[in-house]
Amino acid sequence: MELRSGKIIKVHAVQRFLIWHYFQPLLKNIRVAEFPKSGGTWLCQMIGDLLNLQYPRNVRLPWNKCIQHSHYGGPAHSKTIVVIRDGRDVMTSAYFHFLVYAENKPVGMVDYWRSIIGDRDYENVRETMPYFIDKFNTNFRIGGRLARWSDHVLSYNCKEKSTLCVFYEDLLNNPKGELERIMKWYDVEPCAEFDSVIEKYSFLELSKRRPGEEDASSFLRKGIIGDWKNYFSPEALNIFSVYNKEAMKYFKYE
Repeated sequence: MELRSGKIIKVHAVQRFLIWHYFQPLLKNIRVAEFPKSGGTWLCQMIGDLLNLQYPRNVRLPWNKCIQHSHYGGPAHSKTIVVIRDGRDVMTSAYFHFLVYAENKPVGMVDYWRSIIGDRDYENVRETMPYFIDKFNTNFRIGGRLARWSDHVLSYNCKEKSTLCVFYEDLLNNPKGELERIMKWYDVEPCAEFDSVIEKYSFLELSKRRPGEEDASSFLRKGIIGDWKNYFSPEALNIFSVYNKEAMKYFKYE
């Protein structure tokens, strides 16, 4: 990933915003939206290889068809794939992403979130998780606006023709079936074999670890479903439900 100045990051963000909201009818990008830490990057990588399209991550987009990945909320005014993941696993992944330093993370981001939790011990995840959940749901922003998992996933209507909802859990359990469904929905033919692409972007291949073997500092931390059960206390679950009960019920996460 290229190193960019703060000014260049803002310029790229504006360009991506304009393409997402105004130039999509012209470019006809394959669009993938997600709340952060829901598996959108993984899906974009696989779709990019299957269709032989560029997937520019967090940089300036080309003025030709590509994979555009976004954290913007809905509704989808143009054809959009929306990746949805159990909000409790999203919160668990976010905890490690925002509180643990790593070579490929902005130091300022981790510094900010550590300042938010103050003198609490971030290494004691179970004890600190309730406080983090509360602060994340009242401080996390996308494009300068307060963003919560529940609001984001409910802003898209999975019944609309312009929206295809793909669940992280289904993608993990049946990647070929979900990718075939995406190709059919977009009415496109893959340029590569499903099995080879799936293997290339498997957790084992990318991280050199088996699913469940954790590296807390890695973007690919654990690669499993239901990891929240290892870190959520009853208090954490109650606080999470205060902010996200409606979406959990709607998407039948139990």
